[in-house]
Amino acid sequence: MFKLQPVAWFTGLVTTLVAVDGAAEAAHVLSPTVAAWAGIGIAGLTALLGFITHGVVTPVAAPKDSSGRPLVPLNR
Repeated sequence: MFKLQPVAWFTGLVTTLVAVDGAAEAAHVLSPTVAAWAGIGIAGLTALLGFITHGVVTPVAAPKDSSGRPLVPLNR
């Protein structure tokens, strides 16, 4: 399932982390400083996961289908 929807999985992960961070700060479980560091970590994770998934979902110079055959535009 992860291979089919990597962006959805990573978006769900990051959204969950942001929600937990916000809830923990609101409940005074985390100090503002710790919550800020957690936010920085989540932002870094978001950038890293965006970089990792970029090649998975963005067409490359020579796109191929799941069988490895080159994708070519249809001539009309």
